[in-house]
Amino acid sequence: RITIRGFIVSDFAQECGADFAKDVGSWLANGDIIYKEDIADGIDNAPDAFVGMLQGKNFGKQVVKIADL
Repeated sequence: RITIRGFIVSDFAQECGADFAKDVGSWLANGDIIYKEDIADGIDNAPDAFVGMLQGKNFGKQVVKIADL
């Protein structure tokens, strides 16, 4: 017999969240984790960015930049 159970990250957030934030934060700061963002500039480009994301035209995380901070 076998039991198959999915893994849902939020099920472990309370017990592992602090360690995750500490570890991943340091990995990002050290450059051990590299990520890509596809940035659409301006709210006027948000609809095209959304449709492109659904069509698989973006890479990495799709972000719409609406202001400089």
